[in-house]
Amino acid sequence: MADTLAWHRTDWVEVNSQDGLHRSRTQLLVGIHRADWGRVSLTVKLYRRTYTRADGVWRERTPGISHGHAGGRSEDVEIVRDTGEVYQRPGFQSPVGVVRSEGIAFIRALEIDDGKYVVRIPEGTETSWVVQGEQDVRVTVPLPPHRIAITIEDSAPASAAPPLPEWPDDPYPSLW
Repeated sequence: MADTLAWHRTDWVEVNSQDGLHRSRTQLLVGIHRADWGRVSLTVKLYRRTYTRADGVWRERTPGISHGHAGGRSEDVEIVRDTGEVYQRPGFQSPVGVVRSEGIAFIRALEIDDGKYVVRIPEGTETSWVVQGEQDVRVTVPLPPHRIAITIEDSAPASAAPPLPEWPDDPYPSLW
């Protein structure tokens, strides 16, 4: 069981597509958790809401996993030490779910050592989704460079992890 120490979040930021017909609103969240054995981990979330402009009015698109993914690169999020060195580049994977009030959620979790860090969406990262209609259209919008500064203290080293329990003998041995 992990204890949640803190949640940090950026403000929602809107960015329009180049054609001006689509809009993305995104927010970055970072949760800091401590495992029972003392190791600190981060949960990095990116929430995205999408809108389409029709007849001069912005209408929110119903969130759905079919709307795409957060960027197409593995560097969708960076964890940077206060020295400027990139500590990790954990890429967001496909959307993990829809949170009605927040939109589509992209989540990544990782363990982290003591230090001062900036969790950021780097310049040039994009988000994309598919607008379904007569012809499916892929919309790509740049992600704003969200940034959250955090300090990690007293994180147990990864080597201090308790051993995994022994797997019991297979009650269903292979018949091959």
